Amino acid sequence: MLKYENIYTLISDYSILTPIISMARVCVAGFSFISAYGITRKLINDRSHFIKTIYLHRIFEIYKSFIPIFIVGLLGTLIWGDIPINHIYQSSNGSFFAPYAVIDSLGLAYPLGTPTINMTWWYISASLLIVITTPIFYYIYKKIGIVSVIFSFAFLLIKPLFIYTSLVPIIFVGIYAASNGTIEKINNFIHKNVINHILFYILCGLLLVGLFWGTRYLSVEYFFIFLLIIVLFISMDLHSVKPLRICFEFLGMHSSNIYYLHTFIFYYWFRYTIYKFHYSLMIVVAVLIISLLLSLLVELTKIVIHKSIEAIKSSHQKR
Repeated sequence: MLKYENIYTLISDYSILTPIISMARVCVAGFSFISAYGITRKLINDRSHFIKTIYLHRIFEIYKSFIPIFIVGLLGTLIWGDIPINHIYQSSNGSFFAPYAVIDSLGLAYPLGTPTINMTWWYISASLLIVITTPIFYYIYKKIGIVSVIFSFAFLLIKPLFIYTSLVPIIFVGIYAASNGTIEKINNFIHKNVINHILFYILCGLLLVGLFWGTRYLSVEYFFIFLLIIVLFISMDLHSVKPLRICFEFLGMHSSNIYYLHTFIFYYWFRYTIYKFHYSLMIVVAVLIISLLLSLLVELTKIVIHKSIEAIKSSHQKR
């Protein structure tokens, strides 16, 4: 049995460590905001073809990135998993049930309550819901304006449908920001002069202190919007530093793959090996490196397959 008490962290006090870890979940809010922002910009620029440009294109892009990872997940679980695939996708009579595997490949296992080889793949369901509902929320916003954004925070009072209901206010804020150029206005104000810049970082520091104490008593979902503001504008600031920009852009290209794969690395496949590092920082670095290497391998395989298909098509056309 794995002894987690042998894991050493930079901060040993769990009353301090737990809020810090919970605030890391802002990455999901960030994805929701960026998705809603991008979809809204497309709707503003091209309202006539939104079914094709938003629904079909976005859903295709989600599955284009997820299906290869699902295949890697299956293969990895066959090789390194503790539980055989046929035991994971098992029917009530104990036999392998293929429809469970199909449901999991579509990222719908979490909302449907069916077995999955990776518990963090609820993220696919949330992604699909964001794509499907954002155009609807956009048209609600167009009808009643800022009132819709204010009332969207009522979703925080609803018992979460996995995590989606806590993201609805973030989606509406993304819609509002895309419709009004809010990000550009705030960013211009921050960089208007040195005083504004300094005041912004002081405000971020005060917000972080407040959020740290707030998340000790309430779920982090209630504070997503404040965390998002801090992360969004500080990352935009850091993006102006070229080495950091190159690093962020490289990791950004692989971010979805890393998210899909990282739980396999530290929980399903190599947990006994990974946790032998004992120190939390080394564990995080090891998980990131392995996830990134797997992502590079997946992307390289995609390129090889694509070029092979193109070569086959070209040879047939020449005939």
